[in-house]
Amino acid sequence: MKMTLCVNAPFKWQYEYYTQHRLIKEFEANILGDLAIVSADEIIEYYTSHLNDYTPSGQINFAILWDEDDLADKIIIDFSRGEDFFSVARKYYHQEIPIQSTSEHTLDPEIAPILAELTSGEVSDLVKFKGKMCFIKMINKKLPSPAPLVDIKEEITKKLHQDKLSQQRSSYINTLREKSKIKINEALWLSLRKEFIGDSRESNVN
Repeated sequence: MKMTLCVNAPFKWQYEYYTQHRLIKEFEANILGDLAIVSADEIIEYYTSHLNDYTPSGQINFAILWDEDDLADKIIIDFSRGEDFFSVARKYYHQEIPIQSTSEHTLDPEIAPILAELTSGEVSDLVKFKGKMCFIKMINKKLPSPAPLVDIKEEITKKLHQDKLSQQRSSYINTLREKSKIKINEALWLSLRKEFIGDSRESNVN
């Protein structure tokens, strides 16, 4: 039995909308597609000029020795003798000092400038943090590195392609508006319309 497609209400407008949308996209691809091609040089140039966008925050590991029993003077003397930060902590507080790890983006703004002045393995002078006196040891800083281009090449390509397509679309429309007579490649439009309306009907019938 032969079946025919019904495009009457309530789905007629949806059918027409999606059909026209598909036609427009295909028409754009044929007319503007070649103008939106992204070259390898463009990808590299965008990547190198936007490295910060593809670089995660650095990781900082540090430890804090609080001056809870007014032992600062003794601790300073021990540090001056070259005693290890964690050994001094165990000597006076009989416990291990936990190592804290955080990213640069989530670092407490009060402690950030203190850590910024320390190199790996260095201990700060007696400083005030969260209303209490303490010594801060910088364990290490893991410097961030940008994601490899090979991992994000496809993402960048899609972005640049869409940007170019949008720019060419606007330019094309402006050019048409400036002309007194608008000329459309009617043969191409009718061919696409016949092809995709036919495809839509066949897919709906099946």
